[in-house]
Amino acid sequence: MDLMAAVERKNGDYYLDDDVWQSICSVERGKVSNKMRFEIFERDGYRCKKCGSRDNLEIDHIIPISKGGKSTYDNLQTLCHNCNYNKGSDTIYY
Repeated sequence: MDLMAAVERKNGDYYLDDDVWQSICSVERGKVSNKMRFEIFERDGYRCKKCGSRDNLEIDHIIPISKGGKSTYDNLQTLCHNCNYNKGSDTIYY
């Protein structure tokens, strides 16, 4: 997204459209889009990176949001629910 193209200038101030603002906020809060989720599952072969399971798959932040991690392609990995739960807020790349 070209952020500057989405900014409007009114009376010398800059404004973002509500849809653009919500998009930015959702990334900052750590939400992963369906498109990104599909790409990560595809990249990881629809298997948990730790145990290899194909069941109950989730997207995990390698560096957790709570520790400054972002929802970027290189900070996301596929884990099953159990492995993700056990990882907790640790920073572990499998």
